[in-house]
Amino acid sequence: MMRRLAVGVVSSLGATSGKFLTTNKKTLAKAGERVLKGLGAVAASAVGVGCSGLAGLGSGSTTVCLAEAVPLQGEDGYDSMNALKTQEDPKKNQDEDEKDEFGNSISKFNPGKFENVSKEAKEVLALDITDGARLMGQFPIIQSQQKILMHSHTIWMGTNFLGPEKGFYEFQAMLQAGKFVMTGGMDSMWRLQGRVVKMMAKSMVIRAQFQLCPDGKTPDDLRLRADYTGSDFSINGELMAGMANGSGGIEQFSGSYLKTLTPQFAIGAQMTILPAYLMAPLAIAARYKENENETWSMTLANVQNKLNMNLSYARKVDDNYTLATETLIGFQKVWSCVGLKYDFKNDFKSRYAALFDTDLNTSMTFSEEMLPAIRAGYCAQYQHKKNEYTFGMSLMVGDG
Repeated sequence: MMRRLAVGVVSSLGATSGKFLTTNKKTLAKAGERVLKGLGAVAASAVGVGCSGLAGLGSGSTTVCLAEAVPLQGEDGYDSMNALKTQEDPKKNQDEDEKDEFGNSISKFNPGKFENVSKEAKEVLALDITDGARLMGQFPIIQSQQKILMHSHTIWMGTNFLGPEKGFYEFQAMLQAGKFVMTGGMDSMWRLQGRVVKMMAKSMVIRAQFQLCPDGKTPDDLRLRADYTGSDFSINGELMAGMANGSGGIEQFSGSYLKTLTPQFAIGAQMTILPAYLMAPLAIAARYKENENETWSMTLANVQNKLNMNLSYARKVDDNYTLATETLIGFQKVWSCVGLKYDFKNDFKSRYAALFDTDLNTSMTFSEEMLPAIRAGYCAQYQHKKNEYTFGMSLMVGDG
């Protein structure tokens, strides 16, 4: 039976939704950030773009996210409900047909989900930067073709941390039985979250996710989502309800549609209804895949009668080397970044990635399989304006 001990495959059960009936500028600023990040932005340095307009809306706030709101992410942007997944092999065969989470093949003409319209650039630019060390032990209990049951225990040690302590513990468990997946977790702050995914038909998947936070600082929330994948289109719908300070209600409705018009070109739209704000932001996205190695994407969103634009470009230079760039044009700020990813052709399955943005952040990650059962990783980020740096280490040890 396979066992894995991993460092760097964890995140906190962090808050993702703002308080429903209480408002402050900081919370609304984060909500505004999520509007833009949902349009394809991948770096947290885009904070503040378009947030000043939202801060003046008065009472009530919500998670304004035009992307998929199912994953509950911490402040580091990592989805803790996916922490049980093993690290992706950098040498994965790129010619294999794309598959969904249940292993079903997806038509090559399907454009994917609306929020993944710039996925080629995100694969290069979304670096996992952490501070200190993250340690996870993952232990399968049952592992067969019909059923998978496993649990994990995570310890995170670092200064960039949500709590007053400089350490963090999280327990997670995952059960997959056929077309049903259930995941749950609890951390050292007694925050509980869970997710249920059920495939109703070959093209239809429904998801339910909840978060309970007894500390009172983070609102409880419930998310329901349905995804339909057609031969050349995809449809997604989502509802989010929240509760804070004894009051609650519907925070967000959203729906999206993405359609492949030609083998190279796809276009779609998404509308998000925010009852607390009496707002309905609309986003339009397009992706043009010039060839197998070059992809352009653009997203336009109208938030508070102001236009936000996200442009991204990814180019696969060769089998090892990929370049990408992204530009975000918001209310009062223009932000851009450029990054590269290089997969070494060696027995160590080494991968190097680097990113530089207009906020003068330089970020780098490197990982390699030192031995068949040991994978090590290192990451660093330097903020040139503030002369601040972050350094992290990761280690994955397993016998399978």
